[in-house]
Amino acid sequence: MESKHLLPKYLQVSELILEEIRGLQEGDKLTPELMLKEKYQCSRSTIRSAIAYLIERGYLVSKQGIGNIVTIPMLREEVEPTLSFTQDVDKKGLEHKTIIEKVDFIKSGFIANVFGIAADEEFAVISRRRYVNDYLAVLEDTYLLKSTFNLLDIGHVEQVGLYRALDDIGMTGEMSIKEKLTPIILNEEQSKIFDVNEPTPMMSVIRIGSNEHGVFEYTVSITDAGILEFTRNMRRG
Repeated sequence: MESKHLLPKYLQVSELILEEIRGLQEGDKLTPELMLKEKYQCSRSTIRSAIAYLIERGYLVSKQGIGNIVTIPMLREEVEPTLSFTQDVDKKGLEHKTIIEKVDFIKSGFIANVFGIAADEEFAVISRRRYVNDYLAVLEDTYLLKSTFNLLDIGHVEQVGLYRALDDIGMTGEMSIKEKLTPIILNEEQSKIFDVNEPTPMMSVIRIGSNEHGVFEYTVSITDAGILEFTRNMRRG
């Protein structure tokens, strides 16, 4: 069964394609759509939406009869949180809590591709709501290998946070965290969950945690940008 993501799948696929683009040179041709469809285990319409998004962002240009061409070097924008959720709200002296709503077990070719493993592996999906002063600030789905999840005490995760819990079982090691942040407008269903009037701007966050053994965590969240602080770094690609 494929998972239901908090964010549109094309946004998640666009981040994977962007990683491929970063390994190419200006003027190189992007992998054809049909090959991307097979690689990322999704529909062709999802691939086309992801490519259209990257064209709009200036990473690609479409040339009739040729395909999609990489348009770098360019000015790239990387936005990263200055602190983790817990550190940030603690620094501000705010009360916070995390509630684990449910845990599902799925098989997903798309998620398996992110982890770089076989498509028949099973994943645990931890759905969390994170509150600040009783206000819902983050809606989050975290994907872990089922074998990793089985080592965790879910109550401990809720109490101390995911990374502390993973560290306690020796999973983090030389950890590297990569995040992709994108401004979004909540849809009707999401607005009801956050109890706000539509349309409301929020920040989508796609986070990949890895160590010396590979990817150990994939998280998709919707975050109230007014809760977390962000810095912006600009660099040439």
